[in-house]
Amino acid sequence: MTMRTRLYAAVAGVMLAAGWAGGADAQITLRVADVQANTAYETGLRSFADKVAAYTEGRVVVQVTMGTALGSEAEIVRQVRQGTLDMVQVGLSGYDKFQLFYIPFLFDNDRLMDFTRSDIAEGWKQAVLDDWGVHLLEYVYFGPRQITANKPVLTPEDLRGVKIRVPQFPTMVEAFQNLGANAVALPVGELYVSLQTGAIDAQENPLNFIVGASIFEVQSDLTLTNHVQAPRFMFINAASLGRLTAADQDAVRRAAREAAEQEMAELRASEAEYLRLLQEKGMKVHETDSAPFAALVRDVGRAEAEQLWGPGVLDRIRADYGPKD
Repeated sequence: MTMRTRLYAAVAGVMLAAGWAGGADAQITLRVADVQANTAYETGLRSFADKVAAYTEGRVVVQVTMGTALGSEAEIVRQVRQGTLDMVQVGLSGYDKFQLFYIPFLFDNDRLMDFTRSDIAEGWKQAVLDDWGVHLLEYVYFGPRQITANKPVLTPEDLRGVKIRVPQFPTMVEAFQNLGANAVALPVGELYVSLQTGAIDAQENPLNFIVGASIFEVQSDLTLTNHVQAPRFMFINAASLGRLTAADQDAVRRAAREAAEQEMAELRASEAEYLRLLQEKGMKVHETDSAPFAALVRDVGRAEAEQLWGPGVLDRIRADYGPKD
């Protein structure tokens, strides 16, 4: 018996002694966190909690924490990997393969979620389990990213010298530097105040975030660039999931799938309403030709993709799911 096997056996013994082995009266609580409060993601997680309780007949209870009370996205992902938190729903996972979703203009309009059902994306679920000991329950819809600033951004020249907050991904920093901007990788929890104080000039995010975070209060213009489509992720610690019976694990997976579908349907249905609301709040909305932007960032992420995804995978994704000339 290996040391790891002995450890698992010891943990199983403790669980049996504590009544965690499927006893009729045993109840297990799963704690899940997401920083995006007051959005469809909060609605989705609370629906997930209700569904888990229903499908497991109360054997599993999900406790939802929204906002940054437990830390930034990076911090709550770390907690799930360590097992001090059971689940997260996040955009910034920190997993190296997933950072490359942020290669600009990788997907054609609305093709991201088609890709997440591909054999490539399914293979990455096994990779994150092998590497992190964490199950990726679902890829979660996150709308195309748009730019807000205190002026229109109609050409790459409009970004020259602009201090713009981007996610903490090298591909995003490189892309906006190629476009002439001063790209700043900043945790999302610091974004609003940084815009309010003028520490940064602009930011980019999907419409639902721009509305939910009240970016319209601190920015005057929205430009629809659709420059990145990247999912969010619903992770659960493998040991946390392993505490459940096989039937209850299936129930959690079913509830996660249905919650992710609910979030996507709500977000897609709301995008036109988000634009109307932002205009009502005083934001000026602009459309632009993405081609001049895309031409300047075409090679961003290629070397990293060859290393992390494997030879030819980037070109295969672009051929099957990317923008058509």
